[in-house]
Amino acid sequence: MDKSFKKFVLRLFTVSVIMLLAALIYMLAAGKNDWRGAIFTSFIINFLNVYAGALILVRNRELEPKKFINVVLGSMVLRMFINLLLIFLCLQVFKFDRLVFVISFFAFYIVLLVLEIMFVTKDFAKKPENKV
Repeated sequence: MDKSFKKFVLRLFTVSVIMLLAALIYMLAAGKNDWRGAIFTSFIINFLNVYAGALILVRNRELEPKKFINVVLGSMVLRMFINLLLIFLCLQVFKFDRLVFVISFFAFYIVLLVLEIMFVTKDFAKKPENKV
């Protein structure tokens, strides 16, 4: 893997740990230990989603622009459907607290997605060989 991807993963991991620690501190202060599963699961889903998206970008950056766009957009649609399926399973099968799961899911989703967008814009903007 290239240096920018390793730097992104380190940043992703660091921000994730900070968010998880903040959630843990809040849970302990509020005495809500039953939220643990919902928050941790929403984190794992989003972490893997963003990691997979960045990995797909990096591994396919050498493709011609049309194929690159098709692969990236196709992976985004696939990841979105997988996320919807996982949300459904978490709420219906595992019976997580709906409000806690949804709020934590979207909090992680937004923050980690911003990191992914920053990675894409910085990494691909400074590489002139990418014509995407």
